[in-house]
Amino acid sequence: MSYTTKLKQSTSNITTLFEIDKGVSLDPQDQSWLKFESNIWQFQYSWFIDPKTQYNYGYGSQGSYPYGQSGLLKFGFGRQLFGNSSFGAGEEPVPLDPPRQPVNIFESLIIDGNSYQKVTTYDNLRLQDRSFYFEPTTQILYVNFAGNTRPIDYSSIIAGIAVGYANKEGWFQNVFYEGRIISIPNIKQTKDPLYFGVISFDGGSVKLINTDGHFDNLADDDVYGQKVRIRVGFPEIDEFQTVYSGNFESFDITENDCTIKIRDPRKNISRSVPVSTFSQTEYPYLDENNVGLVKPIGYGPINKSPAICINETEESATTYTFVFVDTSLHEIQSIDSVFVDGVEVSFSGASPANGTFNLSSSVYEPGQEVSVSYHGYVDDSSVLIENPLDIIEDLLRNFSGVEFTTDTYNTSEWDDAKAKVPYIGLAVVEPTTIIDIIGEISTSVQGLFIIQGDGKITFKLRNIDKTPVDVISIYDQLAPTLHKHKSEEYTSSVRVGYRRAWSTNKHSYVVANDREDELFERFRTYKQRTFKTLLTNKIDAEAFAESIYDQYG
Repeated sequence: MSYTTKLKQSTSNITTLFEIDKGVSLDPQDQSWLKFESNIWQFQYSWFIDPKTQYNYGYGSQGSYPYGQSGLLKFGFGRQLFGNSSFGAGEEPVPLDPPRQPVNIFESLIIDGNSYQKVTTYDNLRLQDRSFYFEPTTQILYVNFAGNTRPIDYSSIIAGIAVGYANKEGWFQNVFYEGRIISIPNIKQTKDPLYFGVISFDGGSVKLINTDGHFDNLADDDVYGQKVRIRVGFPEIDEFQTVYSGNFESFDITENDCTIKIRDPRKNISRSVPVSTFSQTEYPYLDENNVGLVKPIGYGPINKSPAICINETEESATTYTFVFVDTSLHEIQSIDSVFVDGVEVSFSGASPANGTFNLSSSVYEPGQEVSVSYHGYVDDSSVLIENPLDIIEDLLRNFSGVEFTTDTYNTSEWDDAKAKVPYIGLAVVEPTTIIDIIGEISTSVQGLFIIQGDGKITFKLRNIDKTPVDVISIYDQLAPTLHKHKSEEYTSSVRVGYRRAWSTNKHSYVVANDREDELFERFRTYKQRTFKTLLTNKIDAEAFAESIYDQYG
């Protein structure tokens, strides 16, 4: 019987598991680190038994040896060869004790403070920079280090080895879980902005039995900031699924119990971008007022984004050079027009590769405001990056190290939504958190960015005409259904901003209000809702307004 079938049975014997990753330090200088292939290294974490591996002509499971040797290899170390050899038969070596206890649940890896992504296949390991793969049967850890670096290039490598607890003890998927769970938090979905935006599965606190003092020394373990997971499943089919993944925030201990607070996983993508800034080290003639300003990032068609003069203090300058976008990420497609104090002027020396252009002293004087309209970043095939979901992927790849793989994304749902969303233009000209940028993108296309319970990323578009696929009966509900009709979501007319001018933060607008009188007669309230979007053309803005009007009028 399948997991899905079991889940639909109201009498199903559901078992709950709670896992905490505890940090185990791995020495970057350890000689057990061996290069497996380009950019991927392997590390023998432990072993279950005393293995012997057949080798011929100098090739064993973990290295190469003199030509002509053959026989058996123990533990993968050349000094322990025995069998037929040009150097004699040799003797069987003394068995070695494993350096650490063998583990089955190896869920996280933190290197110099950066979390590496766990992947489930070798192919995904090759695709995902800063990732790792663990093979339980061989106890070998494979790591794709960032930027062709080596283990010895780092000062700290921390393996997250999971310790598991259950609501009733037992062996589940070859791992013993102590029966210590008292209570698990209600896992709920929450959304940040009104209507659309970012959704996450939020946790709370897990309470565990501590009557025997099991958790009294928890503070001595490396647990803060480590991964935690809640899994549910059925012992009779030995199948479990992750319903929540987050991070260890804090804990409280009494003589009877230990309460662990879980952190929202969205905090992991709260980094502020852009990260490159203007400095006089790079630009000696930069005005002091511009030191420390960020170099903007830009996707899709950008209308009037601010540009910074990098030789404003150069004496007797006849040509001024401006930088308006950080091209260390990608080149841009084109520079379309330049404005000085809002008036379009002629420019020269346009460089999409460097994100620069020049103005002559005849059209620009130091101190004037300059802005530029351009088409932003292009991908490796020189195609403009303007699909909202492509932009999110690029932001997460460049600033959070999250590659687009089946281990990090719900790829089928993501690709389905990507084919349906309108294109946008996004410039980030002030430090903004990635999660806030994603929220603005989601709102602009009436979508929901979701971090699933298993930690994978997906995106969904609401379809009010879709046929229901299942029915939830009252007997399957853990609590009565509550449907809140929030008055703040009522609207009698919709005003949608598009084609933002990034230097002034002003928009062009369309308004949908053809049913306002009818709605006022019914609800006795005039209420216009304004949406400032990243849409770039009037047709998409009108479609946005009508969709909101249909749903919330």
